[in-house]
Amino acid sequence: MAEQSEAKNLLEEYETKKKPIDEDYQRKLSELQANCPHTKLTDWMDEWWALGHSTGYSVQHCKNCDKEIHRRTSCYICGRSIQDEEIKKFSTEMLKKAREEGKTLVLAVNGAYCANCISGHSPAPVSEVI
Repeated sequence: MAEQSEAKNLLEEYETKKKPIDEDYQRKLSELQANCPHTKLTDWMDEWWALGHSTGYSVQHCKNCDKEIHRRTSCYICGRSIQDEEIKKFSTEMLKKAREEGKTLVLAVNGAYCANCISGHSPAPVSEVI
């Protein structure tokens, strides 16, 4: 029991000392990223949320501050390459609009779409896409 109590005390001491260091690091990193010109970028890299689990996106980071600067993927419907602001995502507002108009929504919740496909003007043969 004494060993467990000592381990618990050490863990609490660690957490107490770690918190201000983490907060200081995050503050300094935020300042660096806000003031960085982001002139040197990495090559495009595949993004993974866990080992063996791709997000389906490629990203570019600033070599100086490590901020993600660009992300790209392919439209889930037409396959066109889309980047940054061109990437449109499914939203609950879209679902409400489709229901009000009596349409069937054929979009993956986690999908990424170009503006044409998400608005229903897709050149791809997809039925009832809003």
